[in-house]
Formats: sequence, structure tokens, C-alpha cells
Amino acid sequence: MDLKCPGAARRPNAAQLALAEASLEAQFPGEEGILLGQLLGQAVSVVLRVTSAMKTSVEPR
Repeated sequence: MDLKCPGAARRPNAAQLALAEASLEAQFPGEEGILLGQLLGQAVSVVLRVTSAMKTSVEPR
């Protein structure tokens, strides 16, 4: 990602994303973590199911 060059791609490539993720993960304590997302160029449907530490869950609508 070369921001000095006008018109250069501003989306990070896979290697740059992996480097950023590793750098962020190294800064968190072991019991915590991060969740990375990435914007896509097309529409997608996303459904999440979340389960808490108390084993309760929230069903998608």
C-alpha cells in the first residue's frame, strides 16, 4: 500500500492484513482478543450467532 503514489491501491493486501492482525494480537492479554473485519466490494448477507460464557445464546431473527 503506497500512499505516496497518487492513484495507488489503498486496500491492504493479504500480507499487510496478516501483519496488522499479528501486531494487534500481540498487544492484547491472553484472555482478550480482537475480531477483524474486511469490507467487500459486493453485497453479502451476514448472520451471527453469539454464545456467552454462561452458555446462553441469541438466535438470529
